[in-house]
Parts: sequence; structure tokens; C-alpha cells
Amino acid sequence: MKRLTIIFVFFNFGIALAAGGAATDSLKKYYEDKNYDKAAAFVPDALKENQKDWRFAESCGDIYFELEKYPNALQTYLVADDIKSYQTSVMRKIGRTYSIMGKHKEAINILIKATKEDEKDAYNYLELANAYTRADSLTKAELNIQRAKEINKKIPDAAIAMGDLYFKQRVYELAKSNYEDALALNENLIEARSKLATSYYWLAQREIDEALRKELFTRSLNEWNKVTKQDPKNSKAFFEQGKILFFSGLYTDAANSLHQFVTLRPSGSLGRWYLAQSLYEIGACDSAAPQLDIVSRDTLMDSVRIKSKFMMARCYFDKKYWQKSTTAFEDLIKTEKLEEEDMRRFATAYLNAGDSTKAFNIFEQSINMYPDKSCRMMYNLAIMYFSKKKYDNSVNMFNKRLATAICKDSLEAKIYYFIGLAKFFSVPPDSVNTVKLGEARDAFTTSLSMDSLNLETRLYLADAISALKDYEEAEFQFNLIISRGMADTIANGKVLKSAFQKKCGVYYDKKNYSALIKTGTDWSNLFLNDALAYLYMGIGYQGQEDIANACKNYKKVIKLDPKNGPAKKLIKGLNCD
Repeated sequence: MKRLTIIFVFFNFGIALAAGGAATDSLKKYYEDKNYDKAAAFVPDALKENQKDWRFAESCGDIYFELEKYPNALQTYLVADDIKSYQTSVMRKIGRTYSIMGKHKEAINILIKATKEDEKDAYNYLELANAYTRADSLTKAELNIQRAKEINKKIPDAAIAMGDLYFKQRVYELAKSNYEDALALNENLIEARSKLATSYYWLAQREIDEALRKELFTRSLNEWNKVTKQDPKNSKAFFEQGKILFFSGLYTDAANSLHQFVTLRPSGSLGRWYLAQSLYEIGACDSAAPQLDIVSRDTLMDSVRIKSKFMMARCYFDKKYWQKSTTAFEDLIKTEKLEEEDMRRFATAYLNAGDSTKAFNIFEQSINMYPDKSCRMMYNLAIMYFSKKKYDNSVNMFNKRLATAICKDSLEAKIYYFIGLAKFFSVPPDSVNTVKLGEARDAFTTSLSMDSLNLETRLYLADAISALKDYEEAEFQFNLIISRGMADTIANGKVLKSAFQKKCGVYYDKKNYSALIKTGTDWSNLFLNDALAYLYMGIGYQGQEDIANACKNYKKVIKLDPKNGPAKKLIKGLNCD
């Protein structure tokens, strides 16, 4: 940002008010409050109210210049020049604006005319020197600085101009020294202090030594702090301070400074962008989202509009605003390709918003787009399909992961286990689908080849084998589970009880009542209070027509489980006392 030293502004407005009107009054009010954005809105009408006042037009040009609206500033300065030509203060500003806009020839021409119009005004030569500096004519720049010094040896602006010349050459140490010389002549020069702060910043950027680098950054911040204390409405100071803090990763402090900047300069797009990012980085998404929304709609910020939209979608996601996040991502996919992590966020937002169908579709799209980055996503999606009893989808997704070379890992045993479960559970109760049951058996077998000690997998393998009517093999597997599970009956209690139950089921189907009684007895010896063990023992005794022992075990069931319906029915049927 190029700041403009406005020398006659209050005097100018005082004159302007005599011929002014409502727009002039509003403009003056906002200008004196340094609210340049709002002041600029009144410039066109205020100029109409002061059509013969060149000083007023000059001051209106200063407002546009402060806002970096250089074409508007130039046009307004030219209006002032039309009202009264050859005013060197206006000529300098026209030249300065041309120069900043890169129109060096036009700038130098009008500034040479200014030096001829008033050969004793040092400021004319300094402005010409600045124009030569921007045009890389450094020898001519230095010559004009010397001419200014000849006119006024103590003018601090000459030291500033010399500092600018060195700054242009990136000789920041000499630039810093000249800005310090200017401040030695007048410590209240905001322009010199601002440029000194900037010099410290660039010296820090070039410094290799980390301790010295940090010290130079601190000095830069200290100078900007002095500027903000001297001029609490100096928007540039807050911007530069915030920028340094932002790039130093001090996001909380950066957000504070940049908030001040956007308050003073609502049209400051870049500062707002830094503010939005700072707020995002500290997790203040509620505050970041409005700023990101403004940036995303700012036509002057095309280069970051898409990035701001991404940050907004992620911000909503982090804050668990699921609907807002899905809406933001839906807007993005119209023109942008989402990376794998954002596809995950997109799908998860839909999942948490209650639309699992949409979520699953997006997960599938992401996996197809980034198969080598989606190992975790494939696994999780397969598990989600499984939990929704979408067994075919689950198996397909697990198989896709198994077919992806980069996904080979320790989860494969578990994957085959879930494939086996999906195949097994997809067979309706009381029906036999030998194909799916066989596939379940094979999947469980593969899983056990990788993790032979997993008793739960072996339990379901035995279950599948039993469903295929291979009772001998099923009995072998159940016995193996019970044998291994006995090593820790507490940790393996659930699996052991299931194994006993399923083993009893096999004997019941085979009407092997003696084996049923023995298994129930072993079960009850291990788990004394398990009612189901006594129920199977009762059934075994009843199958052998030993009514007394049958009734004895059914009564034991009722004692342990008073609401057990089957036991009550069996007791009644046998007329047990």
C-alpha cells in the first residue's frame, strides 16, 4: 500500500464546506474519521457540489489514492487540474499516481513540468526522484534527491527518498539507515516509520540466523506498534502487522491486528483473506466463515476465491455444521475436483446429515478416483455397508481393497472374517444356500490361515460348516475352540458359551442325546449359572426318556432364569412337580 501525505486536507475541506452540501458534509465526516471506504461513496456527488473548488477535488483524489483505487484517484486529480492548472501539489499527485500505475513516461513528464513551475520547491524534485526510482532510473533519482537537499538541507523527506532508492535496489540495511535519519529529524513521520518497519521485515526475510531473524521481525512489529499508537486508524499499519504475524504462524495475534484492519478498511480484500485464514487456523470457524464467504464473492480476489470456498466447506465440517458443509462442497464440485481428504469430508458430512445413500455414493466416487489413497476409506465403507446389512456391497468393497496392491496390510485377516460374516448372514434363517455358505467357510478359513488363534473366526467357521451339514468337522472345530478357550475362561467366556451352545445344537439335530447331556454337563461345570446349559441337559435327558432328570434340569433353568419361556413350557408338558 502506498500512503499519501496529505498536507492541506482540513484546510481544503474547510473551504469546500462553504460551497458544499449534504454529500460534502457526509464525505467530510467519514474522511475525518478515516473511514475512507464510506467517504469514497460520496465523492461523485460531493464533486458536483464543489465544481469550482480544485482543492476539494484534490482531496477527493487523496481518498481514492488511500484506497489504492489509482485510476479513480488519477481521474479526480485531473479534475482538480482542469479547475486550476499548474498547481504543483496537484501535479505531484498526478505524477505519483501515474508512476505507481506504471506509466513512467507520463509521470516523469508532468513532474519535470512541476520542477519548472516552482524550481525552489524541494518536494517537486523529491517526487520526481521517486518517479525515477520506480522507473529504475536510479542515477537520475539520486541527482534529484541531491537537488532537493540543496534547496532544504534538513528536509527529512530527502532521507526517505534516499531510503526508497536503496529499498528499490534491495539494499535494505542502507534503506533502514536513511529512514532512521528521517526519523532523527522528525520522529513523528509516519511514512518514515512505516518504511523502517518494512525494511526490518525484509531484512528478517533475508536473514539465515534464526535468532537474528526473529529479532528483526520483532523490531518490525515494534515499529508498526508505534505507528498504530501514533495513528490508531492507520489501516496499513494493522495490515502489515497482521501480515507479519500471519506468516510467522502467530494466528491469534494476526487475527486481532487484521480484524482492526478490516474494521478500518472493509474493502481491503487481501487483509480480509489473511484474517479469514488466521481465524481458520485457530479453529474459530464461526468467525472465519463470514470472512471466507465475503472473500469467495470478491471479484478482486479471483486467485483465492476457490481456496476460500474450500476453507469454508472445511470450516463448516470442523464445526459439525453438516448441512452447510454439504452445500459448500456441492457448490465446489460444480467446477472443482476434490482431493481425497475433501471427498471424505464431503461424504462424512452427508452421513452425519442423515443421507447415507448420498454419502455412500460419494465414498464410492472417491475410491474410484483415488484407489491408492483409499485403503482406510474402502475398509470403513465396507464396514458401513455391513452394518446396514448391505452384504453384497460390503463384500464387493472388501474385495476391491484386497485387489489394491498398496492396501496389503495386517487388516486382511479381519477383512476375510467380515467377508465370511457377510456371506453367512446373507443366507436367510432356516434355509441352505450351499454356494454362499461355502464361500463363507472359505473366507473364514483364509482368515484363520492368517490369524489361527482367533476363536471368534473359528466359531463362525464351525457355524458355517454346521449349516452345510458337515457335523463331524463342525464338532471338531467346536472342540478346538473349547480346548483353546479354556486357557482364559474370563477373556474367552463369550466365545466358549457360544461354542458349547452351537455344539449342543449339532447334537440336538443329530438326536445324539448322550453327547448333548455330556456337553451340557461340561458347560455347566465351567459356567455354573448359565441357564442355557441346563436347558440342553434337560432336553438330552428328555430325549432319553429320563423324565426325572429332565424335570430337575428344567427347574434349574427356572431358578436361574424365572422368565425362561421354553423351560416353562417343557415343565408343563412333562407335568413336573
